[in-house]
Amino acid sequence: MVASSAVVEPDSPDPPAAVASPPTHPSAWLFALQVGYLVALVAIGLTYLHQPGLHRFLPDPAGPVPLGVPWWGALGGVTISFTGMFRNARRWDRSYEPWHAARPFLGAVVGSMGFLVFIVVIRATGSPVSITTASGRAAFDLVAFLVGYREEVFRQLLKRATDVLLAPGRHDNDR
Repeated sequence: MVASSAVVEPDSPDPPAAVASPPTHPSAWLFALQVGYLVALVAIGLTYLHQPGLHRFLPDPAGPVPLGVPWWGALGGVTISFTGMFRNARRWDRSYEPWHAARPFLGAVVGSMGFLVFIVVIRATGSPVSITTASGRAAFDLVAFLVGYREEVFRQLLKRATDVLLAPGRHDNDR
């Protein structure tokens, strides 16, 4: 017979209470880092807008992607990171901290990719695309923010699109 230190007698009134671990909260350094990212993004945006001399060194667009697109994607990444820290404050899992630290960078990348995908889809329909008009830029900035904010949904969309393009003839019921 195996001895146990938590033996409950049949006529004992209450079983022993489970030892609850204290709740963990997001680290102060992670919150400070996200605030730093937010301050840096605002400072970079305002500096670029109000210092026309910077446009000579960093033209807009830089290649096929307007500069606002990765900026808005990074802002989406910071926003979802704050949301996650606040929403999960009482049940925080420290293993996600590196993920949160990287969110603005990932947001900038997936926001840019979302922009490129969006452009390709619009052009494939035969519709004209303009990244120079205010309404066109606002729409693309919104797409970048949303993709940066919900990058997991975008990654799932990319996975499905890749499966369709690179694995022809494969169906969902073949998995």
